[in-house]
Amino acid sequence: RLGAGLSKNVGVHATRAARIAARLNPATLGQRTVFFHQRLNDLDRGLHTRMRENIRQAHQAIDAMGRQLTLLSHESVLQRGFALVTNATGLAVRQPDDAPVGSNVDIQLAGGKNLAAQITADAATSDLVSQAAPQAAPQAKPKAERKKPAQKKAKPVDDAQGELL
Repeated sequence: RLGAGLSKNVGVHATRAARIAARLNPATLGQRTVFFHQRLNDLDRGLHTRMRENIRQAHQAIDAMGRQLTLLSHESVLQRGFALVTNATGLAVRQPDDAPVGSNVDIQLAGGKNLAAQITADAATSDLVSQAAPQAAPQAKPKAERKKPAQKKAKPVDDAQGELL
């Protein structure tokens, strides 16, 4: 019995080895090598194309975020004519209590222009008066007096028409 089992096992392994040997001939191996080489080149080309596209999309996203950052920046608000007022501790003055009477404030304008001022009056009692440094506020030119337009003379009323207006 042992001999018959060993013979059968050798036969199974011989058949298996014959199938493997058929696949291992040089022509078949050469064809498979060429096929996988081409496949690898195609995958490499596709990978580079996808990487370039991902990098292009990332650049577009970064540019869009940069534009959004510029729009949201306080500098763009200053360019529209607003000013950033900070108290002595460098915090933004958002409410009147943030800069009480007698406190010094810094005023940042567009273009990096900075002014220093002191709060001299409360807004509830009078207008805020500031002493700007390094430059005083421009003085307004007096307005020229306008001449009143001459009144038109009333036209004589035609009795046939009567007064319509």
